[in-house]
Amino acid sequence: MLKSTLLACLMLITYVANAQEKCGMLQAQNALFAKYPALEKQEEEYKASLSSALSKMNFSKLEKNTRGQYIIPMVFHILHTHTYTAQENVLDQQVYDEMVYINENFNRLNTAALNTLVWSWKDSAANCGFEFRLARKDPNGNCTNGINRIFSAKTNEGNNTSKLEQWPNQFYFNVWVCNAIRGDRNVGGTLAFALKPASVVGSNGAFFYDGVIMKNSWLGRTGTYQGNDHYTVTHEIAHSLGLDHVWGGTNQPGVNCGDDGVNDTPKTEGHFSCGIPDLWDTICKGTQDPTPQYIGILHNTQNFMEYSGCGAMFTKGQKAAMKFNLDDYYYRGSLIDSFTHAVTGVLNPVATCAPIAEFYSAKRFICQGTPTTITDYSYNGGSTTRNWTISNATLSSNTVVTPTVTFNTVGWQAAKLDATNIAGTNALNEASYFYAADPVAQSVAGVGAGKLIASFEVAQEYAKWPTFNYFNNNFKWQHEPSNGHFGGQSMRYQVIDKRNYPQSTTGTSDRDYDDMFTEAYDLTTLASPMNLNFWIAGA
Repeated sequence: MLKSTLLACLMLITYVANAQEKCGMLQAQNALFAKYPALEKQEEEYKASLSSALSKMNFSKLEKNTRGQYIIPMVFHILHTHTYTAQENVLDQQVYDEMVYINENFNRLNTAALNTLVWSWKDSAANCGFEFRLARKDPNGNCTNGINRIFSAKTNEGNNTSKLEQWPNQFYFNVWVCNAIRGDRNVGGTLAFALKPASVVGSNGAFFYDGVIMKNSWLGRTGTYQGNDHYTVTHEIAHSLGLDHVWGGTNQPGVNCGDDGVNDTPKTEGHFSCGIPDLWDTICKGTQDPTPQYIGILHNTQNFMEYSGCGAMFTKGQKAAMKFNLDDYYYRGSLIDSFTHAVTGVLNPVATCAPIAEFYSAKRFICQGTPTTITDYSYNGGSTTRNWTISNATLSSNTVVTPTVTFNTVGWQAAKLDATNIAGTNALNEASYFYAADPVAQSVAGVGAGKLIASFEVAQEYAKWPTFNYFNNNFKWQHEPSNGHFGGQSMRYQVIDKRNYPQSTTGTSDRDYDDMFTEAYDLTTLASPMNLNFWIAGA
């Protein structure tokens, strides 16, 4: 038996997890418990219920579950900023690739499970029988491809407050894809995180934080993907379905001997790499292996709930734990309900959806008479034809994807796009999208202090300083009529969140940015030195 095991071990590729990047589930969960202490008790009660249920299950009978019994609707929310490049606003194909990996992993169809499992663990590997499908109807009943794109600076924050525009978690399994994960403040290198069901489901749970949030560099296999395994999302979905890391309730493997509460996963210290030595724990000593350098328990290093980087399987006990959640309506059972399938349309044939109109220009503050461009970034079904309408402007064409725009009049200008495909038309109309500035600079004569002061005391003055609230939120530049350096008025950037709960749980001012532009000044008549000064206050 030992010889067979070692031969199988030699098939493994020696692997070290990329810069020890990790899942941030535990940090996110502990932060949630600190904010909502009652949820910790709820989690303990859940663990007791799960333990009781697992003790009564016959794992061998689980394999009789047929594919199609557990169909789970999903939606991917792609967070991106104004760069609008495929390096951040990832292409649909990356999501489609990821769906293939998720379904292969949960149904024991992945290449690693078929070819490289340590032989001792082959009989324990489970076909979970869970099928994940992208939603085909959004919460309003409209046709969707299951990919929702959100223009937000929160892509660079990547914590629970970045979980914007959640689709109802009783019907949809939500995944947010962002540029960076900063939810783990104390430990670097977080790839993704999700919260376990007891914390986020039901009337007492923090439902607004439910779902996976992940770096776009670990999504799919093309485009922004830079990872070296294909189970980051699989790992986080399993957390959302109730699984712990195999070494238990810490986020640091290789430190202590721990247990995840599942009978057929051995106690382990956990691993950051996937070589032959990682198959035998040295901290969790138990069964003595006759090979002197490998003393301890033969570990399930290729488990998806490891950090080893060579995940290939769930055990039958882990399947039972996840099935417990999906069979219990309170925890996750609503996701596989027939009503949910009707609401989300996941049993319907895949269809072409009408586009959701979207556009972007890299230069929205532009001098009158100077050309700029604007691009059609419509999504959902994509646009095959389009019509542009831009106020007080000359367009190179009103039907191309990226027309050149030249403004004829100074001031705020509207931009409208009608995007069309075979399924329908959708319009986006931004009343104040561009600002065409006067190219004639205001003359500034003389030298010395006080020659030109903007005190913002009169409307005509601050109206000449256009402001851009790029993300259309509550955090923006605005005129403040009651505080100022001179007569009591100023321009203020609002960063304090004054919204009520639960709106205040998402979309905070972290990573937000806006622009305010001055009018143009002609300084050619001034002698050096020249100074530009701002009076500022932080409260």
